Formats: sequence, structure tokens, C-alpha cells
Amino acid sequence: DCYFYERFDGKIGFKVGRFIEPDVTLTEDDFYALTVSEGNAGSGNSNEIVIRYVEPDNAYRETPSGVWVADPEGPRTRQEYAVFWCDRHNQAIRIAKRLSSVIFAQYRISGTLRSTAQSVIGKRFVTINNAELGVSGIFEITKVVKNEDLLTYEIEGHSVVQSDFDFDPLTEEP
Repeated sequence: DCYFYERFDGKIGFKVGRFIEPDVTLTEDDFYALTVSEGNAGSGNSNEIVIRYVEPDNAYRETPSGVWVADPEGPRTRQEYAVFWCDRHNQAIRIAKRLSSVIFAQYRISGTLRSTAQSVIGKRFVTINNAELGVSGIFEITKVVKNEDLLTYEIEGHSVVQSDFDFDPLTEEP
């Protein structure tokens, strides 16, 4: 679980796998346009996630993780993902939990930021408070691109809560 971004000096920066309390808040004044969608990105989302990984204790063969169930009450559809750089079941199931939280995020956003909002560069998480759309919460940024006008940015992301990044292997690892 890693977030890559281009730094202002043109080099690549990254942040690895944990929740960081956001220190940037965006409001309706920071956006030229903002689109918010609520709920799943479609009814075909998998409710069960299995990660195929390489298990050293199994002669480095591909091994399926236990099943991560996103919604125990929902219909069961399974999706497998190959994550061969992962070599432990604990890592695999943590990735399954994060994938699930992304797939079933409450909100998804896309929009055009004004140039004053370049403060999101290098930030994985931001707070968005938009009274006009009735949206307030923490969002994980998945894409920030500077537009050709060099003054505005396109941004995409989804809502998160800190518990998306918490993991208790005693109760959550199948």
C-alpha cells in the first residue's frame, strides 16, 4: 500500500501504508468544479477478496489468502488479485482489507482545483468540506495532474476513515 507522487523538483516521492492525519482542508472555494458520487461504483463489485501471493513456507508457490469479506450481509462474489511481491499471509490479508475499503468507499470525488490548492502535492490525505454538496470528510487522493494551463489541477480520490488502515490480526485475519 503505497502512494507515489511527483515532487516539485521533478523527482518521485512516496508514502507507505499508514493513515496520516490530513493537514490540508479544501472547501468549495478551492475548486472550479467538483463531482461527488456516493456509494459503490457499480453493483458488480466483488464482496469477497482473495490475494494470491508467494508463500516461502510452501516452496515459494502461489498461495491464495483467506477470504476477506467486505459485507457479510451482501451477495457473495469473489475476486482474486495477484500480489506476488507479498510473501506473508498477514500482508496479503491487509492488502485485501485496503482494496475492500477502496472498492466500497462511501464517496468518490473528481474535480478541478484552483492553483492555490497546489498544497495537495505530496499529500496522500486531505479533508474536504463542501457545504454546497453536503460532503465533509477525509479523502485519499488517488490522482493529481497539473492541467495544460499550468494554473489548475485535476484531482481524484475516495473517502477514507482511519480504521481502514487499522488491522487486528487476532480478529481480522481469516
